[in-house]
Amino acid sequence: MRHQPRQPKPQSNLRRKPQKSRPRRLRRIRKLMAKRPSKYGNTRSSYNGRVFASKHEASAAAQLDMLRFAKDPKQRVGSVEYQYRMPIVVNGVKICDYIADFFVKFADGHIEVQDAKGFRTDVYKLKKKMVKAVYGYDIVEV
Repeated sequence: MRHQPRQPKPQSNLRRKPQKSRPRRLRRIRKLMAKRPSKYGNTRSSYNGRVFASKHEASAAAQLDMLRFAKDPKQRVGSVEYQYRMPIVVNGVKICDYIADFFVKFADGHIEVQDAKGFRTDVYKLKKKMVKAVYGYDIVEV
C-alpha cells in the first residue's frame, strides 16, 4: 500500500486575527504627536489666513504687511514670498535646502532674506554661511 500525501487542513477565516488598518494607526500616532509640545516652545499661529510656525513669525509677517504702505521707497515692501526654498548647490552637488521665512523685494529694488529666529541652532548658522557663499544674500534675523 502506498503512502498518500496528507492534504492540508482548510483554514477558516475565523481563526485569523483581524489586522489593524495602517491609516488608523497613523491617525492615532499623529493625534498623540499633535498634543506634544514643540521642541523650542513655539505656538503655531495664523495671520491674514496663513498659518505660521510661531507667534514671532506671524508678527514679523504683520510688520511686513504694514511696510507695504511706507512712504520711503527703501522701506516700502513691493512683494513678499513666504517659505522661500533656496537649494544649496556646490560644484554641481546639492548639499541641502535653506527655507527662508520671508523673501522680500523692496520698492527701490533691493532684496532681503528674512528669518524669524528665536534660537540660533548650529545647523542654522552653517546654512546662513552657505547662503551667503552661494547666493550672496545676508539673512536678516527678525
